Amino acid sequence: MSAHQWQAAVGTWPRRSSLGVRGLGRSPAFLIGAAVLLFWVVDAVAWPLLVPYDPQAVAPAETLQAPSAEHWFGTDDLGRDVFSRVLAGATSVLTVAPAAALLAVAVGVAIGLAAGYLGGAIDEVLMRVTDALLAFPLVVGAVLVLAVTGVSRLHLVVVIALVLAPLTARTVRAAVRNEREREYVEAARLRGDSGAYIMVAEILPNVAAIVVAESTTRLAAAIFAASTLSFLGLGIEQPSPDWGLSVALGRVFLQTAPWIVLFPALALATLVVGATAVADGLRLRIER
Repeated sequence: MSAHQWQAAVGTWPRRSSLGVRGLGRSPAFLIGAAVLLFWVVDAVAWPLLVPYDPQAVAPAETLQAPSAEHWFGTDDLGRDVFSRVLAGATSVLTVAPAAALLAVAVGVAIGLAAGYLGGAIDEVLMRVTDALLAFPLVVGAVLVLAVTGVSRLHLVVVIALVLAPLTARTVRAAVRNEREREYVEAARLRGDSGAYIMVAEILPNVAAIVVAESTTRLAAAIFAASTLSFLGLGIEQPSPDWGLSVALGRVFLQTAPWIVLFPALALATLVVGATAVADGLRLRIER
């Protein structure tokens, strides 16, 4: 081993990427998005303490009432309080979407690390598989799989994750390809570290910021996908107050009682926009 190689092996320390959290605190969009996300997360856990009515309670004498002091968001066709159902509906989407996003990121990171670091035939095979998966639109792919496997929370999580994972894999692969030729990776090779160790202990910490940003981006996509599938009848089933399901059931009353659709749709929109704002804030910070 030459003197230069020895110095590289023992004297080169891997750099560590940073999200720059302090800088994020100066971004209004990021702060608003984080506040919205936090609100819905707290609501998903604490809604039984917040709702004025049982979200499942049927009141035939109070059907299709407009928003009022008694029912802030009105009532639906069964007399159920829409405000209570909107608060309770956060639980279903925030049970499925975060789990699907985490699984998608985990699978995508594993594929991206292997393809980006190993290259060659492995990279070619993995990227062709991801290209094939990306050829199907997210919702279409999910509908096809769920039509075969049947609908359950577990199936929803797995299907959404598998549809979203290729996007993360491509992003991580690009980042890993930029990292694999740096000095700290070469130093690890000269020390005799295994490829698996280099990928996990050396490269992964240096693309951690990108992985975090990908997680929030995939969360927004998973929220939308879960609600869309519920809207199509392939997600959470009745009598759940799930937002997508509530919009699907209420659309027949769109002209006579638009509040049945409006408020669940607004809740879903705020959650998706909040997650997207957080993801954009993280991504902009990384690019700096």
